Amino acid sequence: MNLLIFYFNIYDVGKKQFSGSENTQKLKKYTLREKKLHFKAFFEHQPVYCYIISKAGDILDINKAALKTLGYKKQELIGKPLASIYAPESIPKMKKLFQKWKKTGHLKDEEMVILTKKGSKRLVLLSTEVIKDRAGQIQHSISIQKDITEQKEIENSLRESEERYKALFNRTLFCVYIHDFQGWFIDANQAALDLLGYTKEEISSINFTSLIDRVQVKIALKNINEIKRSGHRKKPTVYKLQKKDGNFVWVETEASLIYKNNKPYAIQGIARDISENRRMEVELKQERDFALQVMNNIGQGITVADQKGRFEYVNPAYAQMIGLEPEELIGETPYDFTVNEDHKQLHHASNKRKKGLANTYETRLKRLDGSEVNVIITGVPRYKDGQVTGSFAVITDLTEKINVEKELQRTQRLESLGALAGGIAHDFNNLLTGIMGNISLAKLKIDNKDSLKQSLDKMEKVVEETKNLTQQLLTFAKGGEPIKKATSINDLIKDAASFALRGSIVKCAFDFPQNLWLVDVDINQMNQVINNLIINADQAMPGGGIVHITAENISAKKSPELKIPKGDYVKISIIDKGIGIPEDHLKKIFDPYFTTKQKGRGLGLATGYSIIKKHNGFIEAKSKMGKGTTLLIYLPAVRKKIKEKEKPRITKFVKKVKILIMDDEEMVRDVTGMMLEHLGCKVEYATNGEETMELYKKALESGKPFDVVIMDLTIPGGMGGKEAIKKLLKLDPRARAIVSSGYSNDPIIANYKKYGFQGSVVKPYKIDELGSTIQRILK
Repeated sequence: MNLLIFYFNIYDVGKKQFSGSENTQKLKKYTLREKKLHFKAFFEHQPVYCYIISKAGDILDINKAALKTLGYKKQELIGKPLASIYAPESIPKMKKLFQKWKKTGHLKDEEMVILTKKGSKRLVLLSTEVIKDRAGQIQHSISIQKDITEQKEIENSLRESEERYKALFNRTLFCVYIHDFQGWFIDANQAALDLLGYTKEEISSINFTSLIDRVQVKIALKNINEIKRSGHRKKPTVYKLQKKDGNFVWVETEASLIYKNNKPYAIQGIARDISENRRMEVELKQERDFALQVMNNIGQGITVADQKGRFEYVNPAYAQMIGLEPEELIGETPYDFTVNEDHKQLHHASNKRKKGLANTYETRLKRLDGSEVNVIITGVPRYKDGQVTGSFAVITDLTEKINVEKELQRTQRLESLGALAGGIAHDFNNLLTGIMGNISLAKLKIDNKDSLKQSLDKMEKVVEETKNLTQQLLTFAKGGEPIKKATSINDLIKDAASFALRGSIVKCAFDFPQNLWLVDVDINQMNQVINNLIINADQAMPGGGIVHITAENISAKKSPELKIPKGDYVKISIIDKGIGIPEDHLKKIFDPYFTTKQKGRGLGLATGYSIIKKHNGFIEAKSKMGKGTTLLIYLPAVRKKIKEKEKPRITKFVKKVKILIMDDEEMVRDVTGMMLEHLGCKVEYATNGEETMELYKKALESGKPFDVVIMDLTIPGGMGGKEAIKKLLKLDPRARAIVSSGYSNDPIIANYKKYGFQGSVVKPYKIDELGSTIQRILK
């Protein structure tokens, strides 16, 4: 601009500045002419728009650049006001600038909008300088316009781009951050600040690596170097960041290099909060681990197979069924471990699962040792994207179920037999009561030297043996309980064994510790058990031998192999060296009526099993053919001493005792009455509970009550002893009653005091048993 004005001044006032000789004037004229040409050329070829403006503001000259942009010819603008080329919005500003120009004589870089001939607008920077004469008067002015239209558009575009970037930076839901190559934050958007809990001022003093879990710092530094070297990180990185409040958040980041002035400037990262996903992954892993733990420890077999039926997973329970380790079964198929006859069924089940159908079927597995196991398999198809990709299967070993069913069947047989046996034994004991009572009376009426006495003794022995048989039957009676008392089992065993081996070539060897605990047992029932077991051992050694019987104290909690509840037990071992028991018979020996003896009834071991079970004990047998048999009995132990009781001597009652007998069997009433009359008692009779109440009430009202009432427990079609004792005690709380029954194992017989009785007698009974019981309660 200044150079142009300099040329203009030379052009305009040159003639007035020079004087002198003619040669000098010629030289000067030549010089001015040249200068004028130079100015003209400089003026015309300027890239900016140049105007020479008159004092009045009209255009005196205009250069080519301005004409080209405006689209006018020079003659169209010469003489016109400069204001004619400005856009209407620039006219007000033009007027203000004109006043400023008049005062200062110049304008510099004022933005104005000019109009082309076609009406398009161009943005220019206007600068103007006045040209004054030597007297300081304004002659002309030169105006220059620099076209900044494209530059302005670029600036606007850059500004808009920056504003859009800032808006995107601040408003995006993703966390965006910028840090330098040492990790110090330069900037972070609001999402990142909210996630970490810092303000924009606080984040600028924090290093990115200080937020990362310390085990990941090396990874972060390695990633920064990789980005600085290659411009970006190839794979997203997951970081565990610590927030301002101390809590942690998991983020997945992607980062790249950003530039400033075409040089690497910093690293920009985008982070996504994946804490919820991470939590779900952890929970899913925990659930997967839990499911795997359950499958690995569950008692049922579980397999996972692909579409071709090959095992991808096998739990230990299934592997144990086969006899292999789980890893040895991976890649195998079910066909490798099922019996050939079941392959068709297995193939059918596999086809159903391929069609998306669940199915359940029974089959047999081949074990590694060649044996077979019955199983039930439930197969369910696996799906992925709606397509069947394999199957799950649950395999249940039926061995336990079969054993339970067998045990249930055996129990049901025992219950059925018990119901039958109880009824038979009850009626039979009523008959035996008549026989036993009459024998007892007959023996009292004859001399001991009489030959008839021997016959009566033999008859009494037969009745005793018959009583033992009914006792076996009663063991099976439903609801029956043993009449227990603390007993030294070693004396009981010795007595029972000696009795069983009378006349035999087999002997017993006993091994009992001195501190052997007592057992709470029914002596008669336990004697029966030992007797039967010794007889079996004797018969197993027809050539003679020794039966070893041992007993010891054990605690179940110290013997986890025992199939009995925790507690103290006396363990009895009966060991023979006989022929042994075949393996297929060993599981049946406790079943009722199972026997391999030609003359056996099959009740001995079944009776023993039932008695031991009702004593809350356990019995098992172990045997090998040709090597003998061992029977193990576990009986609950008690810690107390036995009180010795004197056996009462029965004589006739000194005082007349009044007794009422209640029984539905006439024979029982008669024989019991005769025994009591022999002892000096006065006897009356009733057939049921109703008659008993009437007779007792009359005797009570007369002032001559009964001293003792003997009540039969069971009265078919009438009131029995259980109901009658309640009414009797209500009528007379001081009444004394004895319960009598052919069901020796009935709970009321075992626990008579609990029901209101003061004594009990079991049919068939002798005169001394009956007399001693009455004598005891009268005292």
